[in-house]
Amino acid sequence: MIATDLSTWRVAPTLHWIEAWATWLKLDETKHGGGTLADKSVAAYVQSALHFERSRAGLDVHELLSEAHVRAYFAGLEASKTPPKTFNHRLTTVRKIVKWALQTGVIDSDPTRRIERSQEIRLPRRARTSDEIAAIDTAAIIGSHLRRRTEQAGWLGERDFIIWMLFKNTTLRIDMIARLDIDDAMLTDEPVLRVIGKGNVHARLPINDELRHALDYWLSVRPKRGTALICEITGQRITTGQIRRRLQAIGAAAGIKIRPHDMRHTRIHMLMQYLLKNGVPFEAALSIVQTLAMHRDPRSTWAYLRASYDELVQVNNLAGVPAH
Repeated sequence: MIATDLSTWRVAPTLHWIEAWATWLKLDETKHGGGTLADKSVAAYVQSALHFERSRAGLDVHELLSEAHVRAYFAGLEASKTPPKTFNHRLTTVRKIVKWALQTGVIDSDPTRRIERSQEIRLPRRARTSDEIAAIDTAAIIGSHLRRRTEQAGWLGERDFIIWMLFKNTTLRIDMIARLDIDDAMLTDEPVLRVIGKGNVHARLPINDELRHALDYWLSVRPKRGTALICEITGQRITTGQIRRRLQAIGAAAGIKIRPHDMRHTRIHMLMQYLLKNGVPFEAALSIVQTLAMHRDPRSTWAYLRASYDELVQVNNLAGVPAH
């Protein structure tokens, strides 16, 4: 009988626990609502798992999943001010590792049961500051975004200025501005804009003096062709894409990145602040802003009124609670 030298046999290496877990994740774990996880999702979980493993190099998975280590790991994430989204993804990852480890008998209890998700505060809100509004205002007035100084470019500057005035002084969405006709600007007696909002909501929004004067002048220089309020020099209505690009060009000239819907957030927030500072009860102020924003549900208005970080700090200080 010939003796066999086992030391010369080529043996496949034992799977690292992350590889075994990732295989289980791909084949057995399901996402919310059913279906297997996408490769991109699995890859993201593997990256979080590697971060967890590297927190204590050299430990096997059983030691990594001890309650003492898991608690120390997440305490470290909190101490290093890990963003809530990252913290919660890593917690979800460890919980998936725990689920696999429980099923395969690696551990017999859940070490994450006392770990709470980080509460995400959706900050910052999209509203622009008063300084940013002033800078964009100046750029729009002097036309610093215009590349030429011809007569046609001057007219284009006037059109861009009325676009800015509509964003600055109303709660209109970009599509509402694009759809406005000349007849929708009703400037006599009590001036209003006649608009159609989401869900075919018809409204007449009051116009302040700044917008009224701007519209008066624009209608005097606007081409005498077509019915569109915002138009080309030919009188043809311009698209929402063109309006977006003109607003962004004005913002770029002021050194500020601005999107059309940012201005809706800004106006709604400014209206609420103005009403509350002038003694209007909160419920009445919310109702007024909801009407001007053309929201059917007050919860939609709430989504625009999230506090800024500075406001949260101020409330904490007033309440005697140290801000972190």
